[in-house]
Parts: sequence; structure tokens; C-alpha cells
Amino acid sequence: MVIFLSFIIPFYGLLIKKINFISFILIWLIGFIIFNYLSIIPYLALITVLGFAFISDMLNKSKKDLLRDYKDILSNVSVSFIAVLLYLYFKDNRFIVIYYATLAGILSDVLAGSFGTLSKGKPVNMFTFKKAEKGTSGAISLLGLYLSLVGGVIIALIFSLEHFNLKYFILISLSGLLGSIMDSSLGALVEVKYKCTVCNQETEEKYHCNQKGTIIKGYYFINNNAVNLLSNIIVFLVCLLVLI
Repeated sequence: MVIFLSFIIPFYGLLIKKINFISFILIWLIGFIIFNYLSIIPYLALITVLGFAFISDMLNKSKKDLLRDYKDILSNVSVSFIAVLLYLYFKDNRFIVIYYATLAGILSDVLAGSFGTLSKGKPVNMFTFKKAEKGTSGAISLLGLYLSLVGGVIIALIFSLEHFNLKYFILISLSGLLGSIMDSSLGALVEVKYKCTVCNQETEEKYHCNQKGTIIKGYYFINNNAVNLLSNIIVFLVCLLVLI
């Protein structure tokens, strides 16, 4: 039963062509371990994040045809999974809280990045406070911040289905906001940006219009996957410090 239930969501992602086969195996394996060794509630938190990510990709025109590979999956859920493994080894409940907190950061970033652009007004650069174009790294809006908090609260509510603790509820909720802000900050400060040599558009993609772009800012080894991973590590460490 556990094998079958943990199979459904990744198979759906494979079916709608949002993940490739290696990603399918990876998600299924992580989900199976979480479902089998913890319970259905932690697994519910994981598939909630995956579900919103799939919906986001389908609604976002720039990501409509995006196929997430194993690098995308690992950069997003590896830190959460490490928290699970640490819990299984040390039997320390704080790592379960950190598991939910890192998932909150991921979901908040998905919601803010995908639906925050629906804000009527232009966002502002979080460092200069000047208006910026929607979708620009480091640009935030009130709607985006609100959705970041909503993402954290969603995961905190799922956590509360199994263990309600007000302190942990607040920590998980705020971790969503922290994760989203860290992702935006790192994206603006260190993520590599390219300029297309064909259409002159600034992009995070190395290749645009079937041509290799020119680096105009950031570090060449820090792409979007690296930013996601770093954001999750920061949430992990901050929560660990709070819970010590």
C-alpha cells in the first residue's frame, strides 16, 4: 500500500511531462522513505509542495514546457530529506520541525514567484526600493510577501495535524517567509544572469533563442538550482539555531 500511494504523485508528474524518469524515481524513493518510516502527514506536506510546483509550472507560460530533472529535484528537496535522515538516526524531533520548515520555504517561494506576479502594481527592488519589472530577481510585492506567509502557514497547518505546538507552528510559518526572501535576495545578489545575443533579453538561462548568452552579472557557478539549495540550507541552519 505504501509503495502504491507514494507512487501516485510522481507518476502524475511524469504523465503530464513535468518531470523526467530519473526525477520520477528520485521523488518516489524519497516519498516512500518518508511515508514508510515517518507517516502519511509528513508525506502530505511533501506532495503539497510538489502539487503546487506542478500547478505553477502549468500556469506559468515561461515554464509551461519545463521538464524538471534530478538537479531541480535535489536542489529543492535534498535539504528537507537530510532533515528526515537526521531524525531517523538521532530520533530528535527538532529535525522533523526543520523538515517542515524547509518545505515551507520551498512552497512559499513557489507561491510568491508564480502568483505574486498577479499583483496589479509593480514590485520594488528589496535593496534599492525602486520599482522593478515583474519576475525580476530581488523584486518583491505585498502580494508576494503575503503569499510567502501563506505558504508557510499551509505547511504549518499540515504539521499541526500530527503535532500541534504554537512555537513550532510560528517557526514553520515564518520559515516560509524567510525561505522566499532568501531565494529572492540570493537571486538578485549572486545568481548568474545572461544576456541573449539574439534578442538582448536578460535571462537566467544559459541558452536563449538557441544561442549561448553572455554573462552580465552574478557568478557562473551559481544558477537557479544553487540558489534554491542555498536558501534551503539557510532555513535549515536558522531553524537549528532557534531550536537549540
